[in-house]
Amino acid sequence: MLTWLVCHGADTELAESANMGIWDLSMFMESQAPGKKSGVEQAESQSSPRVLKTHLPEWCFTDTFKKCHPRVIVVMRDPKDQIISYYYMYKKLHVLSPFDGGFDEFFELFKNKELQCGDLFDNNLGWWKHRGDKHYLFLRYEDMKKDVKPVIKQIAALLDVTLNSDQVEKIAKYCEFDSMSSSNPMQLALGRLGIPVENFMRKGRVGEWETTLSHSQRKYVDKMCEELFDPVGIDYPCN
Repeated sequence: MLTWLVCHGADTELAESANMGIWDLSMFMESQAPGKKSGVEQAESQSSPRVLKTHLPEWCFTDTFKKCHPRVIVVMRDPKDQIISYYYMYKKLHVLSPFDGGFDEFFELFKNKELQCGDLFDNNLGWWKHRGDKHYLFLRYEDMKKDVKPVIKQIAALLDVTLNSDQVEKIAKYCEFDSMSSSNPMQLALGRLGIPVENFMRKGRVGEWETTLSHSQRKYVDKMCEELFDPVGIDYPCN
């Protein structure tokens, strides 16, 4: 939603009045809601600028991106928090795969690379290969939570969009957690799928792993970060 607002000059009024769900404004390419065209089909029918989302790994787009050179924004998150968020996506949405187990069972699926959309570490490493490409912007979820305004300016610069300070402030306010939860695009999208808002917009906090992961689970993620992320400069503290 944030990127859509940057592309449309902070027009939150349009977002609220368009009678379109958040996934109509910014489609998941790999998804298809009941009675709707797939994300790819919707994207093909829209004119630029198109804002698309995906959870798929980088290798799915290698050949296509070589031809069209889109602007790509990669949002990374502390893996210890990311796995918790993904767990609740499985538990509460059931759009990925029916899962009624506990977190410990889910963590083993994560370790064995048996979750949809691929392995967390592999996916991050795949996109990170493009960190020197001017068409790519890498963002940290934690930075967005701390202060989203500099992030909005970074996105605008990537997309060659000029925003004044009032527009940046407007986008920042609209994209706050509580505001997004109650926004018309979010309510419409989740309502069509019969999903309670609280099951999708859960907490959005940083550091939930401290009260959720066991000592051995923390050690495992930290070890993987040290082995896979540290050598290539992905700078999560992993502590």
